[in-house]
Amino acid sequence: MKIAGELGNMAQNPLARQRIMSQKLKADLYAEYQQAFDRCTVRSESLGLAQGVTNRLVALRSHYDAVEKSTTVPWWFAGILHYKEWNFREPALFEKKVAEVLIDKKYHQATTRTVAAYLWGFDLWNGFQDGSGNQSTWVWGSTNVLAKKTPEMGAAGILKRLQQQGLVKVNATAPVAAKASATKSTQPAPAKAPAKPAPAKPAPKPAKKGKKLPVMYFSQRDNAAQAHRTCNTASCWMGALYMKTALWEECGEDQNADLNFYLPKVETYGDTTDHGAQTRALSSLGVESAWHTTLSMNDVKKELDAGRPVVLGVLHKGPVSSPRGGGHMILAVGYDDSGMFIHDPYGEMDLVNGGYPGSTDGAYRHYSYKNLGARFEVEGPGSGWGRLFKGSRA
Repeated sequence: MKIAGELGNMAQNPLARQRIMSQKLKADLYAEYQQAFDRCTVRSESLGLAQGVTNRLVALRSHYDAVEKSTTVPWWFAGILHYKEWNFREPALFEKKVAEVLIDKKYHQATTRTVAAYLWGFDLWNGFQDGSGNQSTWVWGSTNVLAKKTPEMGAAGILKRLQQQGLVKVNATAPVAAKASATKSTQPAPAKAPAKPAPAKPAPKPAKKGKKLPVMYFSQRDNAAQAHRTCNTASCWMGALYMKTALWEECGEDQNADLNFYLPKVETYGDTTDHGAQTRALSSLGVESAWHTTLSMNDVKKELDAGRPVVLGVLHKGPVSSPRGGGHMILAVGYDDSGMFIHDPYGEMDLVNGGYPGSTDGAYRHYSYKNLGARFEVEGPGSGWGRLFKGSRA
């Protein structure tokens, strides 16, 4: 698992990290964050997701409390990062790693603990890749602050929900807890809040192109009965759970719901490898989709732009120059300028040589267009196999 990459994109590039962490919270942005949060509400279609995330944060709070004890960073800040970065996976490992990164980035030395400062801190963590101020989709996703609806649940929406339920209280001038013990660093700490905020100004648009949907990851490897042949079921379930968030409650928030909840429904209609059976099983859950055999990479991008993940069929064996195999199903959950972000239920694929010799964690793996395309559009442009979901996220 590439911990550094998932716990803040800045961690992989020390020079970029130093440049970003040296930024100061200016007066106009401070006011912008505070004013936006004051009027922030979660969109009605995302209330179920917000509540589900809140419930999960509370269930895992002991891990976040441990982070707060070692860093002085509030438990809910760590919890929101756990959701945004890791989709609540491996809480014990996250607890250890996030504390290290928070200290490395000097979050434990912050002298101002206000709503505006924390919200800016989320964007700082994200490297401002998704905007800043009241234009940040990382912070304001699925809230009324953004004019355009987004499928992502932002950090502010989660914090607002926690506040409404009386689970957290962040004052305008919150005191700082006792300083955590940590190795000294020359990195600058998050900035103090300005005394006199100036009128808000439009924030710059994010420079990086692309999309990344917050889809919960499921591995097929823990499907003890059929671990090596349930990639289709795992991929379809991940997509279904994203498209219809109420399924998380319907399955009892089961971490193995792909096996315990969804697979039995598939087997009612046929085998896990039967695309028709998957279509009917998904429909029985209220998720409409269709299987296609003439897809291109551009088709996949369009679906992601519309807020819908895409199940892709790839040949995962053999070298990229001549891929082979009976086929493997993965889920496209985002893209950037150089490749696709993939939830691969079997782990991290060796795109060049084929197979899975490395990590078994397949969440948000970045697969290059060149090598993924060769395994997806095997017979040329527009020959890709995959499943497209219909409608909007509910």
